[in-house]
Formats: sequence, structure tokens, C-alpha cells
Amino acid sequence: MPQRKHTDPRGVEWRVWATKPESDSPLAKYYPGGWLTFDCGGETLRRISPIPAGWLMADGARLDLMLRAAEEVPRRTGERLRAERPSGFPVAGPEKLPEQDNSRELLDEGGTPDSGAF
Repeated sequence: MPQRKHTDPRGVEWRVWATKPESDSPLAKYYPGGWLTFDCGGETLRRISPIPAGWLMADGARLDLMLRAAEEVPRRTGERLRAERPSGFPVAGPEKLPEQDNSRELLDEGGTPDSGAF
């Protein structure tokens, strides 16, 4: 599974990867093409769907847009999932990201934080 690390403007380090659910997963019904997952090791994850084209090679500004446009979702609990959390990531996550009403539109149009939205 390709993944990368990204540090947001506040200095929070995120692990980013594409998630594609199994066909029998309940999430496959809602996200058939999968989603991009952002994980900083906190109590929640962030998810954007569909998976943005070029995310793996995107520059930091574009990943910041993806992160801002991603929805916050609760982390699933369970011993197996906690055991899989990579070492070196904090247990507590950052405070909630600032709301950006137009982040999704900027992302769809190929905008950047320098385009005046931030």
C-alpha cells in the first residue's frame, strides 16, 4: 500500500494512504472507489472520497487542501487496530482543523492555499 508522510502548516505529522474497501464491506456501498485516509495518531481520522488523482506526488500545499476538505471520522476501536498503529505517531491528535467552506471546491479546481482562500 503506497503511503506518505505530510506535515501540515501547524506542524502536525500525518500519515496518508489510499484505502479501498473489500467488496463485502459496508463502506464499499458508500465509497466504492475508496478514500484517502489522513492519520495523525489521534482519536479520529480524516477521509476524502473519491481518492484525489495524483495524491501520491502532490506537493504540500495540495495535500493541505485535501486534508482540509477531508471529513473527520471516528477511529474504529479494538485491540487489533490499536496494535497496528505505527510507532512514532502521537496518541492525542491536534485540535480540530479550521473549517474551510471552499476547500473542496478549490481542490476540485486545482486551487492552492496561495489562491486567496486561506
